[in-house]
Amino acid sequence: MSARKWIVIGAGLAIVAYGIVTQTGKIPQDAADTAAQDTAQNAPSSQPPLQITSPADAEVRGVDLSHYQGDVDFSKFAGDGLAFVYAKASEGERTKDAEYAKNKTGAMAAGLSFGSYHFYETSEGPDAQAAHFLGQIGDVSGQLPPVVDVETPPKGSVTNLAADVQSFVAQVQKATGCQPIVYSNKSIWDTYLKFDTSTYPLWLAEYSNTINLPKTATSWVFWQHSQSGSDAGVSGAVDTDVFNGRAADLAALKCP
Repeated sequence: MSARKWIVIGAGLAIVAYGIVTQTGKIPQDAADTAAQDTAQNAPSSQPPLQITSPADAEVRGVDLSHYQGDVDFSKFAGDGLAFVYAKASEGERTKDAEYAKNKTGAMAAGLSFGSYHFYETSEGPDAQAAHFLGQIGDVSGQLPPVVDVETPPKGSVTNLAADVQSFVAQVQKATGCQPIVYSNKSIWDTYLKFDTSTYPLWLAEYSNTINLPKTATSWVFWQHSQSGSDAGVSGAVDTDVFNGRAADLAALKCP
């Protein structure tokens, strides 16, 4: 995606970012080696793109969860080969997920790539919701991009849901320096959002074994293919997801 081009940086730029050029203008070799290693680790895969049309085609799997899952054993997620976890941080203008901090700490301690999402309340405005979400997630450096979950039609006085979501996304991107992802289903996307996925990356909710993109979507980042998945890390059902890429691509997606 064009929004992620900034991730791939040359070794020289990486070294400047470390701020360790000597008075002679030369760069210490150990610093150059470290910067080069970091750049290589965050570079997208050089292998051909995967052709994912069903969950079975994916190489990178994960889950998204909230307080509904209760106690979670993240080490079992990692042991089962999951690569990422998204946890609900907030909802609407005031609601906080009671398990967010615990889920974030547990996922990261288990070595899983972690990201946060906000459930967008479509009867409320974007400004207060963006501020609420940002207050919950804090610094997202090294984490997966923030996500806004839009899955219900506009309600109340809201007349232009697309414009409101765009405003929310812009505020979160400005504050975090990271391009948010929009989670939605085909019906809401086609009816109300109609975004270009090169500008508003898509996390598709599509509960089937075959992906079916919205009309304006030409790409996708994540695909939530089940609401009733299972894993040893939780006692009940959990949302299961796949990533449209390889492990190196997931690493390259992380916020600076």
